[in-house]
Amino acid sequence: MEYSFIQANPIDHPGLIASLASQVWREHYGDLLPAEQIDYMLDKFQSEVAVRNQIQTGGYIYYLLCVGASNNHGNGAEPVGYMGVQFENERIFLSKFYILDSARGKGLGSYAFSLLKGMGARWGAKSVWLTVNRGNAQSIAIYRHLGFAVVREQVADIGEGYVMDDYVMEMELQTKSESLPE
Repeated sequence: MEYSFIQANPIDHPGLIASLASQVWREHYGDLLPAEQIDYMLDKFQSEVAVRNQIQTGGYIYYLLCVGASNNHGNGAEPVGYMGVQFENERIFLSKFYILDSARGKGLGSYAFSLLKGMGARWGAKSVWLTVNRGNAQSIAIYRHLGFAVVREQVADIGEGYVMDDYVMEMELQTKSESLPE
């Protein structure tokens, strides 16, 4: 299967990312979180406006994860997920990494992580870190398999009486790796 990554821009892609987020989060978090919390988090962190602001002023870079060949604008490829990263103090924060249920188990996650490692090498990052819901056993197992380890637990108040009850996981990076296509 052929995969492609398209770097999202703040004009064309925030609506598509928000639409993917709505579908993926409901598929993935439906058994972990109340529907009201999912709605709140989507509106606060993954709405079209929130994604646009993260790209324009928050230092985030988003990538659309696609199946099929594409040109630089994504034509010809089907978006099946997305990834949002932020470079900070020699580390990459993997803020968002979501793939539709229909595209899981086909190697896209491994491909994404090889590109993430390449991005880290290009940026001079020493590690990648992320947060993952402590009840999300499937994702935790995948992250462990990819080389992440739990470094601490964290409970973050996100407003409206909701919290994110997460593990913070980190993976050390090698100095050489595959890089993102130009």
